[in-house]
Amino acid sequence: MSTTELPQKLGEGSDLQDRISFPTFADCPQLRDYNDDRYFTSSGSYLRHWCFLGEITGIATFSRLVLDVKDTASREDTRVACYDNDGGMSFMRRARPPKVGDTVAVLYAQTKAFLDGSIGIRVE
Repeated sequence: MSTTELPQKLGEGSDLQDRISFPTFADCPQLRDYNDDRYFTSSGSYLRHWCFLGEITGIATFSRLVLDVKDTASREDTRVACYDNDGGMSFMRRARPPKVGDTVAVLYAQTKAFLDGSIGIRVE
């Protein structure tokens, strides 16, 4: 059976060109903006799944892991900052920590303005 004859069981959102399922940074909803009817119902619950994909262009580890990434539209000033219990440092302690050129995937990514004035994605 060729791949064109395989039953389509991947479901909606398997097309990486789908900008609703795989939004660029500019297309991600803002944090707690539940009026974005592409992603949320009127009650604020998820309407569909989405995932931000970005290529790591820089890594900083001050008090937390902060990744500079470029998205699929080649926007290069996107920041992904880890705000989990250990500030993302568990990623740096892995046998293979993230490096420049790797891809980061953030499910349900929402944009946020940080205190330093930069705009990015906060990962909790």
